[in-house]
Amino acid sequence: MLEHLGERHAAALIMESIEYVCEKGILTPDVGGSANTAEVTRARGALH
Repeated sequence: MLEHLGERHAAALIMESIEYVCEKGILTPDVGGSANTAEVTRARGALH
């Protein structure tokens, strides 16, 4: 959606964050992990 709105840089930052937490295995239970939302958010925030 951000790309559609012309916010390519913001979209890229979000995708980078998602890829980072997935690679680190910091996942919520719905996708096979054990982290809670706050832990995922903190890990994502550590990237930027």
